[in-house]
Amino acid sequence: MNENDPKRKRMTDPTAVDFLLVGKDIQNKAGRPIGSAGTEDRHFREFFGAGPCVVAILWNMMAYHDFIPPLGEIKHLLWTLHFLKAYPRQATVCSTVGGSSGAIDPKTFRKYMWPFIHAVADLQPAVVSTTCSVFLSFKSNSPYSFKIVFESRKDSGSLNDCLISVDGIDVRIPQQGPAIKGNPFSSFKFAGKCGLRYEIGLDILAGNIVWVNGPFAAGKYPDIEIFRNGLAHWLDEFERVEADDGYIGEAPQKVNCPGCPSNPTEKEPMQKRVQGRHESLNGRFKNWEILKSMYRHDLLEHEKVFMAIAVITQIGIDAGEALFEVDYID
Repeated sequence: MNENDPKRKRMTDPTAVDFLLVGKDIQNKAGRPIGSAGTEDRHFREFFGAGPCVVAILWNMMAYHDFIPPLGEIKHLLWTLHFLKAYPRQATVCSTVGGSSGAIDPKTFRKYMWPFIHAVADLQPAVVSTTCSVFLSFKSNSPYSFKIVFESRKDSGSLNDCLISVDGIDVRIPQQGPAIKGNPFSSFKFAGKCGLRYEIGLDILAGNIVWVNGPFAAGKYPDIEIFRNGLAHWLDEFERVEADDGYIGEAPQKVNCPGCPSNPTEKEPMQKRVQGRHESLNGRFKNWEILKSMYRHDLLEHEKVFMAIAVITQIGIDAGEALFEVDYID
């Protein structure tokens, strides 16, 4: 094999066990059994944010689409996942992910970390306009097929008007001016401190992510404004979305929400369960410390970070980590 071949160190079709072993080396646990398979999986997930099966699928998808960065190895993907999961400071992460080999150089870490974030985010073909960044999928015969597909909301054959639930999620960024009303980045969820807002659409019956839109300045763009400028134009005629009362300005034509005067009271428990399931999805995003704590890096990279985590989250759902089921009839 050519020593200059940038793919020479890439493992061919690595399995979950391969990632588990490399992950143990990074955690300085190589060769040491630490408990049952369930315990091993849990420790891996706590350190890297996703289980070894999900990470193996992620790698093989990137390999299939030739998205793996030059000279990228599976340990570099694990470095990246730990960075997203724990969001440590540079000195901490470089001393941590080197594992049994010792601390790594910060330049080496950055050389692989950001390209891998981009590669994960770019797994899903994106259609970008001035108002939204929407995941769309093109049909593929890939054995590692994964989709965040807006049209898949229709796959269940449901006759409901509402096929997806919609909600916004805010993430902290460094302060951009004073925390006062009128600051375009001030988020009410953070007591006026600055944030970015994303909109997520979830297939009500299947529990899949079918829409991701953002980022937006949290103070300038309330949830309903983001909806009006984006998703509302993608819905079919007479189609609506299930949402909370922050979207009541578009009810009942485009939105079904508990506070709408035409909404039957007896349906509110069902709607609360749908909204609760959506909140549990938001919680999965916030399990990644980079979205939970204040973001410290280039704001222009934040969309890639968020989209990468959306991709990983949906792969997990496809791989059996489904959200709880809901019954819904509108």
